[in-house]
Amino acid sequence: LESNVFVPTDGTTLAVARTAGQSTRALIAAAAGEQKALMVSGLTTVPAGSRLDYTIVVPNGTLFRVGSASGLGSTTQLPPFAVTGTHAVVFAADTTTTQSAFKVGLLAGVALPVDGGAVDLALANPGEAARLNIAGVAGQNLGLGITGLVLSPTSAAYAIIAVHKPDAGLLASISCRVDGTQCAANLTNLPVTGTYSIIVQPASGATGSLQAWLSRDATGALASGTSLRLTLARPGQNARLTFPG
Repeated sequence: LESNVFVPTDGTTLAVARTAGQSTRALIAAAAGEQKALMVSGLTTVPAGSRLDYTIVVPNGTLFRVGSASGLGSTTQLPPFAVTGTHAVVFAADTTTTQSAFKVGLLAGVALPVDGGAVDLALANPGEAARLNIAGVAGQNLGLGITGLVLSPTSAAYAIIAVHKPDAGLLASISCRVDGTQCAANLTNLPVTGTYSIIVQPASGATGSLQAWLSRDATGALASGTSLRLTLARPGQNARLTFPG
């Protein structure tokens, strides 16, 4: 079934419901160089656990991206759009699926400043994710910290935090647990200058909230026979020390 409905970019979602053999075509208003993440949430299928595939093409019909969603939903960081114009995205459940329903949206993200205050994130609906943006500079050494992770239901013990390079390639990934362990990532020697994206996806489609921090590495110089006192005052912050040799 074709649709002239555009996928929202304002934080809302487009609801879709289909029966066996039906696919859905929606539209993306793209601008060259723009970066977005495609979020599929609230996914339900009959039988349960079926996969939802999607294909995105540019205005001339050339393939831009393929992907899939499973569970209650998945979010994929897209590479920058190469051209300005209306892109089409087609969603199709696998051949065993007799019914499917889901929501789709495009995440623009919110800025996570270096050495700024924590950014609060809330994930209110099952299967949803959140996106943060970092203005990265080639050669920077940064530390990402996650605090206050709370998930519902409590059986969802972690959230996946994936950091993507400006071309959407994966830079780092951690599974931050609600007990506070494994909740920091060392972003060493950023390869290029540009917008880096962080996708926060709770396990098992859970809802919840958290705080994100981004810090420059604390630096210092070590001298033989002399101690050096360092203070790491921010969650996820690293220390980077030099010494003669």
